[in-house]
Amino acid sequence: MSFLDLIPHKRFILSNILLFNKRFTFNKQKLSYFLNPYNASFANERAVEVSIIKNEIDKAKTLNKDILEIGNVLSHYLTINHTVVDKYEKDDEVINEDALTYNPSKKFDLIVAISTFEHIGYDEKIKDPQKIIKVINHLKTLLKRKGKLIFTVPISYNKILNKQILKNELPINKSIYLIRNSKINTWEETKLVKALKQKYNTPYPNANAIMIGFVNKD
Repeated sequence: MSFLDLIPHKRFILSNILLFNKRFTFNKQKLSYFLNPYNASFANERAVEVSIIKNEIDKAKTLNKDILEIGNVLSHYLTINHTVVDKYEKDDEVINEDALTYNPSKKFDLIVAISTFEHIGYDEKIKDPQKIIKVINHLKTLLKRKGKLIFTVPISYNKILNKQILKNELPINKSIYLIRNSKINTWEETKLVKALKQKYNTPYPNANAIMIGFVNKD
């Protein structure tokens, strides 16, 4: 192993030291940062995204709820046993289908997605700015009564999505915004206007603000 190979590990260790015992506030809860060496998640938005979604999944699992994940993200960080749909990523445990056409025989109590929706209709061969709206509406039909969809998206990666958020065009019930506020990757809740002013990859790598969207069935 070369010195360069050791650099990410040193950064990971340093992040654990700097963020040890630190918490961020989300929806009136205090959550720990999720620190993992995979894709340097300790140094980007995954530190809060995975923590938020993992917290929701952990609560659902204690009640034996049926869970669906759109986009194969969590399996890179955790041992999972829920259904995963991902149009592109190949894996024995992943259903390779478009979220818009996925119609399973059962419905779900909880549907989650981590930094996936911003690619829908934007990074695909066939461009469709309205596809994310169609997907959210479709996923709502896959929810059981009193079920919920929770998803995260980075601000300013998809400029069209930014405009849809600003104009309140997304069919969601609630949104919460987090902004990165330090080099050591701490985050805090912020208002919509401030979140939408943040640039992607500036001043910190990857997302500098994220939105967490909520959709409730009934």
